[in-house]
Amino acid sequence: SSLDEILFGEPTQPAMGRRKPYPKALSSLLRQLVYPSLAATRYLRRRRHAESDTLAVLTYHGVLPASYEAHDSFFDDAMIQADAFRRQLRFLKSNYSVITPEDCQQWLQGELRLPGGAVLLTCDDGLLNNVTAMVPLLQEEGLKCLFFLTGDSASDHPGIPWYFQLYFFLMLAPAGVSRMDFEASAIVLSLRSRAEREATWWRLMRELSKHDSKLRRVFLERLRVAAGLSENWEAAYRQDSGLRERYVPLSASDLSHLLKSDMTIGGHTLSHPVLARTTSELAWKEILEGRQALQQAVGKPIWAFAYPFGDAGSVTDREFDFAREAGYECAFLNFGGCVSDTSRHRRFALPRLHVSANMQISELEALVSGFDWSLRCWFGA
Repeated sequence: SSLDEILFGEPTQPAMGRRKPYPKALSSLLRQLVYPSLAATRYLRRRRHAESDTLAVLTYHGVLPASYEAHDSFFDDAMIQADAFRRQLRFLKSNYSVITPEDCQQWLQGELRLPGGAVLLTCDDGLLNNVTAMVPLLQEEGLKCLFFLTGDSASDHPGIPWYFQLYFFLMLAPAGVSRMDFEASAIVLSLRSRAEREATWWRLMRELSKHDSKLRRVFLERLRVAAGLSENWEAAYRQDSGLRERYVPLSASDLSHLLKSDMTIGGHTLSHPVLARTTSELAWKEILEGRQALQQAVGKPIWAFAYPFGDAGSVTDREFDFAREAGYECAFLNFGGCVSDTSRHRRFALPRLHVSANMQISELEALVSGFDWSLRCWFGA
């Protein structure tokens, strides 16, 4: 459109496709002035509807339970409040065409043409709040969602995900800098401030992804002891309803509930590692056996996959090949704008749009319209 040409000229892709945050001043200007103004003129809506046969795939990570008190923005900003989710669903339903996962499947196979302004809802990680808080709101609005679950959800009593455990233990470990010997290497724990603890968590996420679940448990057990937690520390998270719904994964019985609610289940590996950091043998095992575990639990094919984290630094061409060879029909990233008629043919690197906790409706519309991604490309953000 002409406004795009005036604003963007010739866009360039951000380095490595990463969705970096805008500078703080620019972010504030966009949130408070630019996006609301463009939404009020209906430009964003016209922009989206003018693009035929394209799809905006939204990524959620769940709805915060009513009894859970959000207190950690580093973790909780990935999830959305129930009222905000309801407002977003109603807005999308009224102004766009929210399609079903099966519509998307048919479109990718070339068997269906999408309506203007098509939007697909997806949700990653498969936590208990997906069933207790998210599905009721989807049913209330008559909408469907594609839920990406790890293989842990195929079990009757899945444990709290290892990356949550790692974060909890690091937050509670004594302040300072220490070293922990692990698998012939010394892991440095820099825990002098909250910022250092958060940075150490992400560094160890990548490091521990090189190892299988058994070795990760060995490291986490040592870290639990260092943090001064008892062996039954997890009981508190299961006894409190808010903590349980926030941090505990869905179980095999919950998968049946999802299907009975007419939702669709996709794969998300066995245990949610940073795939690009794993060995080829482990990456293949995570992708293939995650699908097999879910299929055995639900008794039907699992055709869609989402890469854990889904940024450009966590996925390589190797993972694209493995997803195809494991039998999936398509696989989703977590960046890259809308799926166009061209990019839909790259079925194992389909882009998505991440929805964050405090996103206003005008921001959501900038996301769905593709305007936000074009702006990021222009800025190289």
